[in-house]
Amino acid sequence: MSYCSMKAELLEKYGLEPTNNMQLYCARRKVKEENQGNHAKSCDKLPAWAKLARVINPESVVKMEVDARMSTNRLFKRFFICFDAMKKGFVRECRPWFGIDGCHLKGTYGGVLLFAIAIDGNKGLFPIAFAVVEVECMDS
Repeated sequence: MSYCSMKAELLEKYGLEPTNNMQLYCARRKVKEENQGNHAKSCDKLPAWAKLARVINPESVVKMEVDARMSTNRLFKRFFICFDAMKKGFVRECRPWFGIDGCHLKGTYGGVLLFAIAIDGNKGLFPIAFAVVEVECMDS
């Protein structure tokens, strides 16, 4: 929702008129945080999620890397996952070819979402693995 439409809706529904866009920005950020959650809290849940994925799918490959120099607030660097069903599906059903593509994530933290995909017997795309990394480079 744009600031103009927020301002118009506040005026129409509640008779309130914000004095500046900073008030609207703060209100929109708080509403987003309420609805979608906090980035920092979500990142804190990643190690537990990775552990759960390993327990439920023992043959799956789950790798997570954090910056170990940070003692209290570990800094998320990259996350890779390839479920066992995806590996087996690639070996059994797909042509022996795969491609890697990525898209840049816009937002507070940025990063790159990478996917490894193959082509199945019906000429459809078949996901093999995905990763969230800080930048596209040889280290990631």
